[in-house]
Amino acid sequence: MTNKIFSIIVTFNPDLLQFADVLEFHLNTNVDSLVIVDNDSNNSLEIHDLIQKLTKKKSIIFVNLTKNEGIAYAQNEGIKKAFESNCTHIVLFDQDSKIPHDFVENLLEQENELNILGYKVGAIGPVYIDPRTKNFYPLIRIKGIFIKKVWPERESEKNIKASFIIASGSLIKTSTIKEVGLMDDSLFIDCVDIEWCFRAASKGYLLFASKSTEISHAIGDKRVRSLGREISIHSPLRRYYMIRNNLILSKIQWVPLGYRARIVFGLVLNVSIHLFDVSFKKEYVKFTFKGILDGILNKKGAYR
Repeated sequence: MTNKIFSIIVTFNPDLLQFADVLEFHLNTNVDSLVIVDNDSNNSLEIHDLIQKLTKKKSIIFVNLTKNEGIAYAQNEGIKKAFESNCTHIVLFDQDSKIPHDFVENLLEQENELNILGYKVGAIGPVYIDPRTKNFYPLIRIKGIFIKKVWPERESEKNIKASFIIASGSLIKTSTIKEVGLMDDSLFIDCVDIEWCFRAASKGYLLFASKSTEISHAIGDKRVRSLGREISIHSPLRRYYMIRNNLILSKIQWVPLGYRARIVFGLVLNVSIHLFDVSFKKEYVKFTFKGILDGILNKKGAYR
């Protein structure tokens, strides 16, 4: 069966010059179509005009949402377009993801190798490098109540098994999505990829990050060292979603015990570290406690 690949890029108020540059990278890859889903950006008309200029190079489907329902909802809209076209795989991307021309071929090749070895691959993505520090991000492997950080540069295996992978750059078969289900759009943003990976794992799928390809990916607004650890500093609103959604995940049956323990025991430490390092303490305290409360009460959707 011939592979048919759709790349799905979600946009929200992108810098048009930077996004045009990102699109040039994607247009040079071996995918059948790009699906651009815009989350009600202020410059959605300009995004549409930019896409119109580029459609001669490759098929581009533009989905213009009239309300920002969150990244998971937008990803699902793109996935549905892929379903309509009967494609075999989708690849999810953020609006700033620049990729090499052989990115998709590399992941398809590694997925095929893993399938031949008998692995049930749920998703396979690249390894990620922080553009600010030039360091690899670790992967997380959970066994029971224990959590292990796996550093790509120290691993001999080309395809590293992980408990979850970052959504941006992940290659997933559409048949897998149909079995596992779409992204949980009630989470709005943050932890969406983690929840989906745990749900896939509960159905026997495995997640991999392949050293065959890399993506430069910045997590958080900046990275700082605090109490001997390197952490990402996020905006108060993003911290709200991270705290709330992790607490929601702690109550889901297919989320591993080790991750639940990490949520509970890590909450106090992470809150303390961020309060020590951020300059916007008053606003941060407000969003932190709102996130804790809404997480306990299981309030979902957009912040309100």
